[in-house]
Amino acid sequence: MIDKSYRNAFITLIIANLIWGSQAIFWKFLSEINLNTILVHRIIWGAFFCILLMCGQKRWNELKSAVRSPKDILFILINSALLAGNWLIFIWLINIDKIVELSLGHFMSPLLVILFGRIIYKEHCTRGQITALLCCLSAIIYQSVTLGTVPLNALAVAAVFSLFALSKKMSHLKPLPSMTIDVVILSIITLIWVASSSTNHFSFPHTTHMLFACGGLITVLPMIFYAHGARVCGLKVTGLLQYMAPILSLLIGVLIYNEPFGFNKIVTFSLIWTGLSICTFEAFYRQKNNRLKSS
Repeated sequence: MIDKSYRNAFITLIIANLIWGSQAIFWKFLSEINLNTILVHRIIWGAFFCILLMCGQKRWNELKSAVRSPKDILFILINSALLAGNWLIFIWLINIDKIVELSLGHFMSPLLVILFGRIIYKEHCTRGQITALLCCLSAIIYQSVTLGTVPLNALAVAAVFSLFALSKKMSHLKPLPSMTIDVVILSIITLIWVASSSTNHFSFPHTTHMLFACGGLITVLPMIFYAHGARVCGLKVTGLLQYMAPILSLLIGVLIYNEPFGFNKIVTFSLIWTGLSICTFEAFYRQKNNRLKSS
């Protein structure tokens, strides 16, 4: 019989990925509003809900160790910049009807994490990971040749998301305190920029402000659900479920917003999926062997 706490954690993981995968529908409601204004409100409301959660859980003591050296300050600023870049690209691609490319970028990101991990942290690449990276490279070359264009949007999504994930490896904080610092720093910079800007980013009807608030909530909430679910369910289950979000966003782009998804894109996605499958099955195989050796 499945433990209740495990079942609840599994459900929270599913909810987190469903929220991430279906966010395109929500941000489409705000597509007529200036991109900078959307980002301003997402940052400010995201900071508000992070602070609210930190107060509710009484976890402010965890922030005491956030800044122990100038190096920590540097990484906080880098994390904040990457987070803003990630949110900006995400909303921009949704607004210009490129949800399929957004999905492709999220499928590429685990493979780029492996590549950047090798380059930055000198991590060892297994045969399966090397094969997966070659599949990813083949997909990029195939799309570049057949469609006459390099998938720059997808690569930008994958690069920013992967660098953000890798930068978080240097953080000694848990997800919520870590994100709180990043978003609060961003919100301070944003408010200074808004104060010096000639554009009015706050003159909207109450209904629009409610949507902005919901945008902050759906930004923070899945992070909390994901962190809880991953801690209880472990990396294997979390790793498998993380593909729900890009699959869902792909289906939304194709089936709801009628974005093109012809043969060439099917081949591109298939190559990426092949690489991800190789990585996943190899990880399962190695984990199983390690468990057998230790028993």
